[in-house]
Amino acid sequence: YYTFKPGDRVLDALNSAGPTPDADLSKVNVIRVDKAKNVAKMARVDIQKFLTKGDMTGNVPLQPGDVLYIPDKHKSFSFQDVFGLASGLSVLGTVKSLFTGGL
Repeated sequence: YYTFKPGDRVLDALNSAGPTPDADLSKVNVIRVDKAKNVAKMARVDIQKFLTKGDMTGNVPLQPGDVLYIPDKHKSFSFQDVFGLASGLSVLGTVKSLFTGGL
């Protein structure tokens, strides 16, 4: 778990929580729940680009309640993993994929 502070970004959370050695940092998913619309939005960001090329586009600002889902390098990514996580957040609506690098 990571305690959110205003102004925090994806790298702040990763630095504090410390990803596992098997974390696939090229496929970090930021899940944001809009409780008013009963929808979760997901954006995939590539933190590996930052680490190798200094590309800061993946270091998006976080909001309270955001969830970072980082798949394992050795396990294929499944939307069922994300849907399972979203249902655990009591999201009854749909999960919208926004693979644009931002929310």
